[in-house]
Amino acid sequence: MDLLQLLTMLAATLPVKTNVAGMTANVPIAEANMAGPRSQAFAGGNTNPSTLLLALQLMQENNKDINRFTGFNDDYHTRGQHVSGLAGDVTLANSERSDEVESVLRNLLEGRGLTRGKDYGVLNEYKKDSKYKTAPHLHYEFKSPEAAQRFLENSFIELDKDYNIKNPVESQRKYADFMQKVYGKK
Repeated sequence: MDLLQLLTMLAATLPVKTNVAGMTANVPIAEANMAGPRSQAFAGGNTNPSTLLLALQLMQENNKDINRFTGFNDDYHTRGQHVSGLAGDVTLANSERSDEVESVLRNLLEGRGLTRGKDYGVLNEYKKDSKYKTAPHLHYEFKSPEAAQRFLENSFIELDKDYNIKNPVESQRKYADFMQKVYGKK
């Protein structure tokens, strides 16, 4: 069993920007890395499971603040960590909450042993423009596949080199226990 299968079992969905006039749709994680037509957010190719898991954890923590995810490995990004599936972009329902949501992202990453600058980056493009900004959003990225792997391992999901879950039942139980303890949810 791989991580996408586990997230599918949990019926995980993300609100993402679609190919239809920029509308938003809740897309099952299971469809994120499928061949064929995809939402705009996934149109460029496969997205690393860590990037998707972080998006889900952000949704669990800040559901009311999230508008939608506009880019993972998409057609727009031609450089940087997006093309490796190691980055995500998220827009907010209320831009005035961008500092709070940025803080949640950092806490999720640092709470799993990652170091800002070395292992991950978060850019608040509501507050600071970047060279390639097309609209206000929060950008997050893992700096390397190894950092993404550590994020997964420290999220109580132990994977092998092919992203298959080593012990799916135990990983699911540990993750559910963790989410219950920290967020009051399973």
